[in-house]
Amino acid sequence: MCCCSPGYRLRRDGRTCQDVNECEFHNGGCSHECANTVGSYRCLCGPGSRLMPDGRTCVASPSCATRRRPNMACRLAGEASCGVRNGGCDHYCDDTAGRPKCSCRPGYILGQDGRRCEAADPCVVDNGGCQHICLQEQGRARCTCQRGFTLANDRVSCVDLDECNIPGTCSQ
Repeated sequence: MCCCSPGYRLRRDGRTCQDVNECEFHNGGCSHECANTVGSYRCLCGPGSRLMPDGRTCVASPSCATRRRPNMACRLAGEASCGVRNGGCDHYCDDTAGRPKCSCRPGYILGQDGRRCEAADPCVVDNGGCQHICLQEQGRARCTCQRGFTLANDRVSCVDLDECNIPGTCSQ
């Protein structure tokens, strides 16, 4: 029996997986906007709001103009806040220190630009492209198959073995 990674479901053919649009079900649990991505989704907040660390809840974002004592970061950043395009962050944005600071969901690391989130483990996203088992080796994905299957020539798909054709495997 074939299984799919989180964010995917088994197609009718019983062998391949397809992306699930998590946003179709209760808006993905997002309090504002849900954006479907390949194998996952992310929540986005409307103008004047910022995404909380839970990755789903949006709350009003204090702008520099409404703070009692705007700091230098506010004056330098203009009105930069998490409420505008999530501060430019892929996953989480925190602007409590006066300027947007990005962070990532578990399994991801912050890219060099300080805003994009990249998979820390290539197997985290889309199971590394593997049909069955993904192993991380030196930062790269290596596919293997579950018992009773063998790796196909494409090095990502698994083909069912006919164990009865292997001498000494079957008793009858």
